[in-house]
Amino acid sequence: MKLPDFLQFDPFNQLRQQMGAEELGDFVFFDPKRHLTGLELLALGKTGLPARGEDLRPLGDYTLAYKNARVLSFRLNAEGKPAGVYHLADCLKVQQWANVDKSIELQVAFEPPQGMKVCQDCLHRLRYQGFDGARSRHQDYSKRIVQAFDSQGFFEKYPHYPIEESQAPIF
Repeated sequence: MKLPDFLQFDPFNQLRQQMGAEELGDFVFFDPKRHLTGLELLALGKTGLPARGEDLRPLGDYTLAYKNARVLSFRLNAEGKPAGVYHLADCLKVQQWANVDKSIELQVAFEPPQGMKVCQDCLHRLRYQGFDGARSRHQDYSKRIVQAFDSQGFFEKYPHYPIEESQAPIF
């Protein structure tokens, strides 16, 4: 079946004139289950959003995605304060959250809470700046990477939003 050329279709052209639509638009598919809403995007940049382990997915570069944004993730303690380390890659702990503890309550954000340290297993998974937590002869170098780690610098290399199509998830 061949569709008509809608630019030459009189009823649509008349309707477009009545609406005052001078330019032809384009359509971008939006699914709130897969795409961030404006409010979610704002919250990720400020306080973060609650999520479950099953909401996280690894991208092709092993960083973490929540909907269509690259994020970091961390747990909250019983008082609702950030606890432990924050994760930014598909390390073993995050894999456990996503596959075993699917309903575990997490927080996802663009920036880590003040005072939290980055997960060394995540840096190892990404081989971030040559970080290798498994080799004892590189311990001094790896220690310096952890101490100097800056999430802003990380997200300059791995931008938050939107995720590029080339970063397809590796379900």
